Amino acid sequence: MSSNSLLTEAFRKVLAQPVPPSAEEQAIEDMFIKPRSVTAKDIANIPHLQSKGDVCQLMSDMEDNIQLIEYRARAEEKAEKLEYLRKANRAPRCRHIKTDGDTCGCPALRDEQYCRFHTEAKTSELNIPLIEDRESLQLAYMNLARQVVSNKLDARQASVLLQIFEGASRNLDACNPDEP
Repeated sequence: MSSNSLLTEAFRKVLAQPVPPSAEEQAIEDMFIKPRSVTAKDIANIPHLQSKGDVCQLMSDMEDNIQLIEYRARAEEKAEKLEYLRKANRAPRCRHIKTDGDTCGCPALRDEQYCRFHTEAKTSELNIPLIEDRESLQLAYMNLARQVVSNKLDARQASVLLQIFEGASRNLDACNPDEP
């Protein structure tokens, strides 16, 4: 046999051997192997184990079973959270329209058109717009003036509301320092 054919034959043998998986591939593969179940008999036999290897194997099996139980519990928690999110995404949305034309977007209360915040805001005895931005603050000032002129509010009530609106203005400034 020539040296060329000997070399070819050697290459064929090497190529025919299975390539061992990398550590990462092995770790992924191990994730799909069902752990050996640890029985009460295995645990009762712990004092009779004769080698470190037997003890280590049992401990490894127990750890694999514990991890499996923990993974299942986490998967159940995530599945529950996912279902809550799906329900929230299917819920009707608040129909409140802000002064900039956007809608609120929060989930509406059951059998209501608005979210909790806007339902409470709309049931106010006074006809005061909800203060969400500069435009709605201007509407609130105009509404206050209209109610004072039409004698729906006395001077004391108007003064208190004016202080509330000024506080809201300061809050808007603090929350949105970039707005003019």
